[in-house]
Amino acid sequence: MLKSNGVSPQTKAANPQNMNITPTVLAVYDVQGDQLGSPKFMPNIPADLLSYQQNIAAQQAVWNFFVALIPPDQRTEVSNFIISSDGKGGMLASVQQNLDDPKKWALNIDIVDATNPRNLTFTLIHEFGHLLTLNDTQVTMDSKVMASPLDMQLQAQESSSCPQFFTTNGCSQPNSYINQFYNTFWTKLYPEWSKINAQRNANGYFTLIGNFYQRHPTQFVTPYAATSPEEDIAESWARFVLTTKPQPDSISERKTLFFYDFPKLVQLRNQIVYGLCNYSQNK
Repeated sequence: MLKSNGVSPQTKAANPQNMNITPTVLAVYDVQGDQLGSPKFMPNIPADLLSYQQNIAAQQAVWNFFVALIPPDQRTEVSNFIISSDGKGGMLASVQQNLDDPKKWALNIDIVDATNPRNLTFTLIHEFGHLLTLNDTQVTMDSKVMASPLDMQLQAQESSSCPQFFTTNGCSQPNSYINQFYNTFWTKLYPEWSKINAQRNANGYFTLIGNFYQRHPTQFVTPYAATSPEEDIAESWARFVLTTKPQPDSISERKTLFFYDFPKLVQLRNQIVYGLCNYSQNK
């Protein structure tokens, strides 16, 4: 899950009802290339999270895994590594763009839920998918929308001046991955989805978005992908990286095939798969 401000939760394994719970930040690291600086521990941590806060080895291990997966030139914008938790079974990871500097991003990990290698692998690649498709070369950040992400009226107002797909961070570039993905797969669905998304602050939102997925199950690689075009492309990206090339038998499979049209992304996929295999062999 991408969140534009604050530390917010994400993952397919999570109960969607927990998605609006703000996690407790345990520690913040500055990032310099492959290395983490000294952790800045947050005060007044709940007693049940103290052991997780102090477990620097586990935190470092997650970072090392991310570094092993993602090539150095693809994560230069990650300037902070945040350790947090909303308790077991909620969040797993998120990324967030810096309001003051759109070139800087933070990777946020729920250290309580980072113990399952399969879930962690998929989710880290998913979160990198957000960095890949929403960074400042792909999307022009709208600071007003990012500062008030729940203001649907403001978002509608700002998006009206964007001739491309308007993301949760701002107006996408014409040739951006997200705009091409939207034009290929979302133009027919968007009116139906946008009416539901306008209710995302209402109590019945999760039922509405669940029903939306049930009406279009062959169009999404996972139920979570139906929550937005941004999550759809990130889920499809993770599927592209971690699975073999499918046949174009459904729209969800064609979303996975979308990335094969970009030689640079195919090369990047190969690099990530090599990093994953190399890490597994040497662990």
